Amino acid sequence: MPSDRVNQSIEFDINPLIGITDMCAALQKSRATVHRWVKTQKLIAPVYRNRRTLGWCPNEFKRWQLSQDNAPKH
Repeated sequence: MPSDRVNQSIEFDINPLIGITDMCAALQKSRATVHRWVKTQKLIAPVYRNRRTLGWCPNEFKRWQLSQDNAPKH
């Protein structure tokens, strides 16, 4: 057994997902707008299971927010 594998660590994102209600509040938008933005790829896609929305990964949402802050303004 290689010794370098023993010392490896695995990182897990254990932050809870952001639910639709919290996402609406964070964006100050309605559920319909949030779903429309996901459909048109204006907002990152949520995590799905069995065709149901579970929520958004907090780290991915933060990265998305930063990319929006750096986007050119029209």
